[in-house]
This record gives sequence, C-alpha cells and structure tokens, in this order.
Amino acid sequence: PNRLNVIGNPLKAEEIRKKAEAFLPELNEPYILSVGRVTPNKNISLLIDAYTLLREQEKITHKLVIVGTGHDLDNVRRRAEESPYKESIFLMGQISNPYPWMKHADLFVLSSKLEGLGMVLLEALACGTKVISTKSQSGILDIMQGDLTRYLCEQNPESMAERIDTALHEEVTLDFESLV
Repeated sequence: PNRLNVIGNPLKAEEIRKKAEAFLPELNEPYILSVGRVTPNKNISLLIDAYTLLREQEKITHKLVIVGTGHDLDNVRRRAEESPYKESIFLMGQISNPYPWMKHADLFVLSSKLEGLGMVLLEALACGTKVISTKSQSGILDIMQGDLTRYLCEQNPESMAERIDTALHEEVTLDFESLV
C-alpha cells in the first residue's frame, strides 16, 4: 500500500461514565487503583513495591486496590503478602464493571512494561481520575502527552513512588475531551 492509516480503539466515554455510576465501591477509604490482566508484563509487583515504599515513608495512608486476574496472580499475591502493609492491599479479582472503582479512586496507576494503546488509561481518564503510568513502549506515550507527561515514571519503585506522591498531592484538572 502507498498509504497507512492508524485507527485507534473506539472509546465510548459517555457509556463509561454511565457505567461508572452503577454502584459505589464497598471501600469507603481513599485508594489507589490498578485494573488489568495480572501478567508479568503488567508489572503489578512494581506497583506494590512503590506503594510499600510510600507507606514506609509515611507519605500516604491510601489503600491499594488491584482489579484483575491472570497467570501472575500467585506472584502478585506473594508480593502483597510480603509487604508490611498487606492489610491495605486488596486483590479484587475480575470485576465485570470496574468503572465505579475508577471513578472513585484517588489515582489510577498503570505499571506495564509494554502496552498497546493503553485503553485502561483512557477509561480512567474518561472517569475523571488522575493517572500515572510507566514509560512503557508503544501507545502509552501517545496518551500521556502535554501536561500528562509529568505523570510518567521509570520502571522502578522510587520513580513510581515519586509520581504517585506528586499526583496525589497536586490539584490536577483533566480535560478528557482534549485528550482523544
């Protein structure tokens, strides 16, 4: 072909916002959220390490909620059990409608080593939730542009912890419509 067009995945923001109103999450405390397949590539262990570091530094009191399942779940469960803050880490399994959890989270974190488009980031942004992401290869850098570049972190617990702390303590105004 003499021409190539890239067509992104469709995102129905209004439908996501409507689904986000379906229920109130049963956790009535501030929380940080991750949603996705639990595989080594999603690097959930990195998020648990960054969370543990922030709690050790007494910078946050938030809970950590992880929604999803996958073949790395035993490793993630073990990492959570090793954390001195294991009572504050919730592995929720698969949830058919994660959008209420996204809407009510103080922060959404994507810790992937490699990501395609990163639909889950767009979904969290559609819910009006602040996001941070690792500087993973591919589509993440297409989403995390402009002001959002401040919320990109390296693939290590210290960098992620720093970005989580920054995002939680800054007033961030998100204009989702300008992002898509």
